[in-house]
Amino acid sequence: MRKSLGVSLAMALLMSMVAIGAGPASAAGGTTCTKLVGVVGTITPGLPPLSSSALVTKVVTKASGSFAGCTGGGVTAGKFSLASTPSKTPGNCKTLLQPDKSGPTAGTGSITWTPKGSSTFSFKLLKTTPPSTSQVFSAKITGGLFKGLTATQKFTFTAVPKTGCVSTPLSKVTVAPKTPLVIK
Repeated sequence: MRKSLGVSLAMALLMSMVAIGAGPASAAGGTTCTKLVGVVGTITPGLPPLSSSALVTKVVTKASGSFAGCTGGGVTAGKFSLASTPSKTPGNCKTLLQPDKSGPTAGTGSITWTPKGSSTFSFKLLKTTPPSTSQVFSAKITGGLFKGLTATQKFTFTAVPKTGCVSTPLSKVTVAPKTPLVIK
């Protein structure tokens, strides 16, 4: 579940995905992307709220969005999508911010670059200390443009609606960057 929470963060991952998209840096120094646009993540099944003792597993987080303000690497923007692998650890909103003993939320995604090109990547969502709604997106470009480079970005996620985790299941989040996406 914590992993699915990580999936929630996968939403953030979505943002991270954006970070990966921003990662189309060339071997000559990489790229940095400063803007994330319209990053939305979905969590299926939704995480039970704080008032519930119910736990869910096999949670999958999906995210998509765009990034802009990219400098370096011959790219200016990109559109991405990503999905986590199903979680193995039972969880809910109470366990969302706790470390997952089975490992961080992980998955794969793709980016379509502007002005041209595409990339595939594998990612992990790393929790921050102390626990918070901030996470670090860490990805390896596995194919296409910028293959072999690493992308990182710190982001934060917010429940939509704001009652998510409070009185309703957490099934949707928006993501905002805390740092630029850096690919090198």
